[in-house]
Parts: sequence; C-alpha cells; structure tokens
Amino acid sequence: MKNILIICAMDEEIERFKELFDFKKQTISSNFQYYDVTNNNYHLRLAKCGIGKVQMALTATYLISQNKPDLIINTGSAGAVAPNVERRDCIVATGAFYHDVDMTAFDYKLGQLAGHKLIFETDQQITQELFNLAKKQFGDHAKKGLVATGDAFVSNNDLKEKIYSKFPKPLCAEMEGAALAQVAEEFKLPFVEIRGISDDEPNDAAAQFDSTVDDAGLIAANVAIDYLSNLK
Repeated sequence: MKNILIICAMDEEIERFKELFDFKKQTISSNFQYYDVTNNNYHLRLAKCGIGKVQMALTATYLISQNKPDLIINTGSAGAVAPNVERRDCIVATGAFYHDVDMTAFDYKLGQLAGHKLIFETDQQITQELFNLAKKQFGDHAKKGLVATGDAFVSNNDLKEKIYSKFPKPLCAEMEGAALAQVAEEFKLPFVEIRGISDDEPNDAAAQFDSTVDDAGLIAANVAIDYLSNLK
C-alpha cells in the first residue's frame, strides 16, 4: 500500500479533496491542518500548510518525520510568468527553483542555494504520468515545465519579467513549491507539483486571483485525484 502526502497552501486548494474523501482531521495551528484517509490502494494524508516557504517546509518536515511517505504531491494555484501561459491552464512541474535567492557573490547561480543545484527536479516518471492525465482533461491548456518559487506574490510586470528573463524560463510562479522540493530532496523522497493558473496579468493579479483561485485549485486537484484513482 502506497503512503501519499499531498500538501496545499490554502483552504481553496484542498476543498476538492475534502469533497471526495472521508477524512479524519487533525489541527496543529490555524494555518496547519492535516487529514487522513485509507482505502484498499493507498493511505492519503492531505495537509494545508499556510502560505509561504517557511510554512511549507515546517509542515512537510513535521509530517515526513511522523509518517514517511512514498510520494509527496504539491497542488494549488500559481501566477503565469511565461507568455504562453494563461488563466485556468494546468501546469505540471518538471522542477522548481527560488527566484528570490541571490548568492552570486559566492559564485553561485542566481537562485541557487549553497549545497544545492539551482533546480529541484520532480520525479520524472510520475511527472510524465501526471502530464498525460492533464492532457486528457485539459488538452492544450496542460503544460509541462519549470516553476519559480519566492516569498512574493507577483503583482507587477517588472517582477514577472525579471523572473522570466533572469532564470531558466519558468512557466509560472508561486510561494511554496521549491521549499517542498528541497525538503523532499533532503529526505530522498520523490516529489511532484501540479498548479492551476489563477492570474496572468500582474497589474490586475490580486483581483484575478480572488476570482479564479477556486478554479485553479480544482484544476490541480483533479489531476492528482485522477492519479490516485489509477493506483493499484
């Protein structure tokens, strides 16, 4: 039986899972809750970590130390960065990196932390399986590529253009994925990430996010749920 850990940042991003599964809830803090369910094929732990890299790293480390998973999945919303990405697209990450890290004074690449590669890669086999499922659901609105992470909501064109031009061409930006990927790397655990696009115009990003975040969370969750339904 597989042991699966899914982590999202916000309530809007976990609602679809809660609708489909009969979870038992545990509350650690107002930001951090997790839910458990077991069926014949897997044990699923679903966590809401709260927004940002620290919240994600805290939640992931706590839950991994409690019950080491076979796979970690990050789902949720993100803002478009690449020109060909638009609202309600589904992004399956091939890897994640930090857009707010700068150790270039010590001859590291922009975004690279000491002791790590620039890009934290996802599990490529499962990533391809997820992309195939996303293509079936969303056609050309399913895209596969890099995701940028930072403790900033991208709400101006200058930041969006910097992220796209200074780094290896990410499709979208969010606030947790690379932190989870780094934790997964430290524990030698496979990690994948799925994001629905909530906003594609930085100057109107907050309003777009508010109106689309539910849809974005649903898009990403549905791909993960399809993956779970195929587990044997």
